[in-house]
Amino acid sequence: MSQFRAYWAALAIAVFSLGAWAASGNSENGPLVIGQVVDLSGPNADFGRDFSLGAKVYFDSVNSSGGINGRRLLYRSQDSAGSTNQGVNAAHALIKDGAGLLFGINGDPIIEAIARDATVRHGDLAIFAATGGSNRLGAKDGVFYLRAGTAQEIEALVAHLAPLGIRSISLASSAEYAEEAGAALSEVGRRYGVKIGATLRFNVADDGPALAAQSIARDKPQAVIVAADTLAVAQFFKRYRSLDQGAFLATTSQVNVRTVSAIMGLAAAHGLIISQVVPDPASISPLTREHKKMMERFVDEPASYATLEGFAAAKTLVMALRRNRDSSKNGLQQNLQREGVFDLGGYLLNFSKGGRASSFVELTVLGRNGQLLR
Repeated sequence: MSQFRAYWAALAIAVFSLGAWAASGNSENGPLVIGQVVDLSGPNADFGRDFSLGAKVYFDSVNSSGGINGRRLLYRSQDSAGSTNQGVNAAHALIKDGAGLLFGINGDPIIEAIARDATVRHGDLAIFAATGGSNRLGAKDGVFYLRAGTAQEIEALVAHLAPLGIRSISLASSAEYAEEAGAALSEVGRRYGVKIGATLRFNVADDGPALAAQSIARDKPQAVIVAADTLAVAQFFKRYRSLDQGAFLATTSQVNVRTVSAIMGLAAAHGLIISQVVPDPASISPLTREHKKMMERFVDEPASYATLEGFAAAKTLVMALRRNRDSSKNGLQQNLQREGVFDLGGYLLNFSKGGRASSFVELTVLGRNGQLLR
C-alpha cells in the first residue's frame, strides 16, 4: 500500500471510530474535531481528494508540534459523492460525532443545503473554507470563502482572451455553475466588447457533455469556456476538439489537469487555459516552500493547486484559532473580521470587508508535455 493510500485508509478508520473521541472532542482543553464533507467518489473527487490531502498534511504538522496551544486537532472527512442529500447526512454524522466546525465543503448545492440545515444552524457551526463559486451565501450565513468566486474566474479569462482579438465567446456549464458563470460572462462581455454566443447548461451524465460540445460547435465561437467538474470538462473538450481545432478552450479552477489530459490526450489538451485561485505550488514563496516541505515529509506525493488550496485553508484556520479558540460561527466571524488580513507567506487573505477573503486569480496554459505554464 502506498503512503498516499495508507493516509486515506487511516482517515476512513478514524471516521468510524470518531465516537470514542466525541465526549471530549470540543471541550475547552479537549481535541477539536474538524469535520469535512467532501466529494471523494463523485464528479469532483479529483479536486476533493487533493484538497483534503493538503489540509490533512497541515493539520498533521500542527499536531506533530503539539497542536494549538496543546489542543490536538482531529480532522475527519465524510464522502458526499457529489450528492446534496448524502452531503447533508454526512454533516449530521460529523456533528453527532463531535465536530466543532465544518471545513472545506465543496460544491455550491451541497454548501447551501448544509448551511441552511436546521441541525447545522442550531449548532452554530461555521463552514470554513467552502470551495464553491457562488456568492449567494457569506459570513452572515456562517459560510467563510477563502477562494475567488466563479464570477472572478470568468472575468480573468475574458480579460485574457479579449486582448488576443477574441470577439465571440460561448459558455457551457453544468447546473452547479450555470447561473453564476452565465451572469458573469454576460456582464464582463459587455465591458470588453465581446459577443456572447451560445450559453448552454448541460447534464453531466451520460453523453451530456459531448452533446453540448456538438451544439456549441455549430455556433463557431472563437473561444469556449466550460464551467463543470473534471470529467464533464474533459469529455466536453475531447468531443469539441474533434469538431473545431482552432477555438481557444478555457475552464475554471476545480478541475484536475492530469485527468483532463489523460481523457483528452496531450495533443488535444495542449493550449487549454485554466484559471487558478491560489499561487503556483511550484513558485517560490514562504507558503509554497512550506507546502512542498510538508508534502514531502508527510505523504511524499506531488503538490498540486488543490493540495496547496487545502493546505492554505488549514493554515488559515489554525492561525485564526491560535488567536481566539472560539470555533463557533459567531466566534469565528468576529475573530476573522477583527484580525482582518492574514498573511500566509506571500498569499494574503482579507476578511475585514466580508465576502470572499481572496480575489486572487491567475491563468495557466497546458503545455505540450502536460505541464501547466503560467
